[in-house]
Amino acid sequence: MKTLLKEKMTRGILLTLSGLVLLFGFFGILNTEIGQHIPVIRELALELGYKSRVDNLSSSQMERFRTQAITHLKGDINAPHRPAIGLNLDSTTIREAANWLQSKGLSCVHGVKGYAFLRCHKIPSKVLGLNSTLNSTTVIDEMDLGFNSQGKLISVNLLHRKLSALQGVELINDISQGLRSSLGVPTKMIGANDVKTFATAMNSVSIEYNFKDYLAKVTASYLPWSGVVLYEQYLSYKN
Repeated sequence: MKTLLKEKMTRGILLTLSGLVLLFGFFGILNTEIGQHIPVIRELALELGYKSRVDNLSSSQMERFRTQAITHLKGDINAPHRPAIGLNLDSTTIREAANWLQSKGLSCVHGVKGYAFLRCHKIPSKVLGLNSTLNSTTVIDEMDLGFNSQGKLISVNLLHRKLSALQGVELINDISQGLRSSLGVPTKMIGANDVKTFATAMNSVSIEYNFKDYLAKVTASYLPWSGVVLYEQYLSYKN
């Protein structure tokens, strides 16, 4: 049953997945219209063993693709704040980020896929200073910090997997409240954040803040084999 379901879900979007990954690479795909359902894309890629060719792109090519991908998402005014889990977009260097992670007892991998990145797995949310009641008990399955060709932080991506419907709803509410206190009313909201939404495969909820220099986005989808998968994205739009 599980295999049949995956095959049905895969047929309709595999070509889209392949084309987008090749075109926009690791960071660009997170900012396309299909990014509304990024948990679906990411998890299907993992299930299928799909490998991105972004490794073959130079930083200048990545910058060009990234710029193309985010242009239509830019807002008209600068963000009043640019939350990024305590780091500073366009300012924090790779070394500073690595030292910050080390000071928190985290062991992370450094690599280059077009852009340089730091990747960490299984991070207790409280270690990052996310001290709300819910976040103090959750684990971030994967965190990616992306750096531009000048070695400055331009993206923070957090992934939560295998959440129950209730956990997904509560975590979205928790993150949303924090963003509202800092950024105000979201630019865009898609889907109803309730348990019923996450009772049907492929249903998604998305909250997005679009500014001239910043994007904050929370997207969650229900996948039968992974539960609720939730992404947090905090990106610089400065070139």
